[in-house]
Amino acid sequence: MSILPTTKSDKNLAISDQIILVYGRAGIGKSSFCAEFKDAIFLATEPGLNHHSVYKINVTKWEDFLQACGELAQGQHKFKTIIIDTVDR
Repeated sequence: MSILPTTKSDKNLAISDQIILVYGRAGIGKSSFCAEFKDAIFLATEPGLNHHSVYKINVTKWEDFLQACGELAQGQHKFKTIIIDTVDR
């Protein structure tokens, strides 16, 4: 029996169901772009969001990151977008 598909999958155009990576050199405006997302929260691993009015959790330790992820995973909040800024810290 073949596992090859015979039909295309349906499109899911809901932006809230997507995982998006915003990548670029420093200073290009990634955080500024993401700061415009509705109901977004930043997990800020470095300073640099002071010129934006955003919801943010300052993450300085791995334990902080895990706690934030745990609370967000429970789903008892209004946030629709989670931004990890910067992922390589």
